[in-house]
Amino acid sequence: MRNYKLPFILFLLLATTVVMKTFAAEDGHTKKLQDIYTKDYLAKSLPDDFSWVPFPDYTDRAGWETLLGEDKEIKIKAAEALLKYQWKVVKATDYLEFSRSGNRVIMQDIHNANIQALEALMWGELADGKGRFMDQIINGSFFLCEMTTWALSAHIYGYPLRMKVPENTPYNLDLWTGRVGGMLSWCNYFFRKEMNKVSPAISKRIENEITTRITDAYLNNDKFWWMGLDDTNNVVNNWNPWINGNVLQCFLLIESNKQKRIDGIYKSIRSLDVFVKGYPEDGAIDEGPGYWNRAAGAMFEYLELLNMATKNTANEWVTPKTKRMINYLLDAYIGNEWVVNYNDAGAKLSAQPYLMYRYSKAIGDQNLMNFAANVNRTTTARPDNIGDFMREMLDYKTKPEIDKSSDKYSKNKIAWYPDAQHAFLNEGRLSLAIKASHNGESHNHNDVGHFILSVANEPVIIDLGQAVYSGSAAGKHNERINIRSKYHNVPMINGFEQATGKDAKAQNVQFDEKKQLFQANLAKAYPAEAAVTSWIRKVQLTKKEMTLTDEYQLTEYKNLSSINLMTRAEVKITEKNDVFLQYNGSTLRVIFDKNQLEPTIETVKLTDRYLSRSWGEVVTLLSFKIKSQEKSGIVTIKFVD
Repeated sequence: MRNYKLPFILFLLLATTVVMKTFAAEDGHTKKLQDIYTKDYLAKSLPDDFSWVPFPDYTDRAGWETLLGEDKEIKIKAAEALLKYQWKVVKATDYLEFSRSGNRVIMQDIHNANIQALEALMWGELADGKGRFMDQIINGSFFLCEMTTWALSAHIYGYPLRMKVPENTPYNLDLWTGRVGGMLSWCNYFFRKEMNKVSPAISKRIENEITTRITDAYLNNDKFWWMGLDDTNNVVNNWNPWINGNVLQCFLLIESNKQKRIDGIYKSIRSLDVFVKGYPEDGAIDEGPGYWNRAAGAMFEYLELLNMATKNTANEWVTPKTKRMINYLLDAYIGNEWVVNYNDAGAKLSAQPYLMYRYSKAIGDQNLMNFAANVNRTTTARPDNIGDFMREMLDYKTKPEIDKSSDKYSKNKIAWYPDAQHAFLNEGRLSLAIKASHNGESHNHNDVGHFILSVANEPVIIDLGQAVYSGSAAGKHNERINIRSKYHNVPMINGFEQATGKDAKAQNVQFDEKKQLFQANLAKAYPAEAAVTSWIRKVQLTKKEMTLTDEYQLTEYKNLSSINLMTRAEVKITEKNDVFLQYNGSTLRVIFDKNQLEPTIETVKLTDRYLSRSWGEVVTLLSFKIKSQEKSGIVTIKFVD
């Protein structure tokens, strides 16, 4: 996520009234976490033992019966299926495949299979308590300790691309290193005594590997880009709270030297401050709602753990800004499991409702707690929790409460996020999401001026969203349709797509809440070769229709310009060039001046498994070609329900 401003939002909603809310920096509150959790505070509050751990001991059979409930047998059966699991070797060529073809999945799938197997065995042993799974837990733990690195092939830095095989170095502290370290810390905590009965060398090996790869590496290095502690870089993304959260688990569970534990935790607090500071005041998340779990959600999880360890119930980290950090999810939620999926978000709300519920409860927002309960009961998509052992344990503690919670929530009719330049509007059966911003956002898809139009909670004019990551995704926009302007709902100007980078941005962005009118000048988002001085896009939503107006000024005509629209609907173009979009029993009539615009369609086959999972095997690119070769003009397209 480059430009990593992750955003968040507080909405104050009346129980029976739908209102408009603009989320701005009205409070100017910038309380630092390091001023709350000082070194003195840590020295006085961090216990010297594990009395803070809120989970049953391994031998507490009644405790695990209560915590797991009806899932106890599920956990045991899953572990039984792994009693003969063969631990999978990640070969050197599996790592090299990323530099050779851009394929990271080959290495990643093998690594993940081992992590998930060990997790399932740990859960099975905690549920069963008979020692049946201990040998395999030892095998899995020792196997991971024998790996040169826990980092993914796509995350190995510091070497020429052709040399992307891991070295035995502590400088690969990436997301997966943190995940494995956090999981192994809990493995060592729960089963240390049992492993010592076999050999003390097992737990000692686990502790040594976590110390070398994580805690010492963290203490001795300020150069990890995601820390934000290097003077040359203070721009961070979801890696920051995600890794810091796992690092915190390692310091709390593995580090025996109290001063090193204090120093390491305080450093992680300072690092997390960089993340919070970088979040826009309005609370919108530029990486897309799918990243909330690993951004704002991970920040909360870090603070939740720190408060548990220090027995702090005050929640002093709660400010108007941190309250807003969860509200964006609600405004971005379309309904029927669909979510506004800008950038690298999935089209379905892949949320973690238990985490959402705990966050909402901590900030004291009942409406958001109800929303989390609703998501828990009505959605099926869930993000992977590979290695997130603590998160799942906390989820089990949350389950009885969320199961009893009301799932009735209210939602804003209109929401405007001025920092992210995102607007959300809901009128009758229609809902509209539109963005301005710039193309230097984290995981950006070159889509300044892009919008999503839904009918009856179903996206019709769509954003393709997240595809499987590969080596080409980061910089070669011409190779991936989901990150090309052409396959977004933005204009092609003189045949050119948008430029990349932060300077490719919208200008003169305005939102009129009374008129429900969004407008922005998109010209600067295009390269100089597009020869455009002004391209003002206006989008307005009323109860029955959405109106799109593009007014442009070119310095010269070079090639056809077009208004491009991606749709999952069946596109009907009659002999008279009337256009209808039909989907799921709804029909949108598309009204335009046939003397100005010529509609054409391109069938787009989705071979990527992430994209096809959301939209099926085929979507349609509907383009309205501008017939005029004049250097200026105004074109309007209406979508009528």
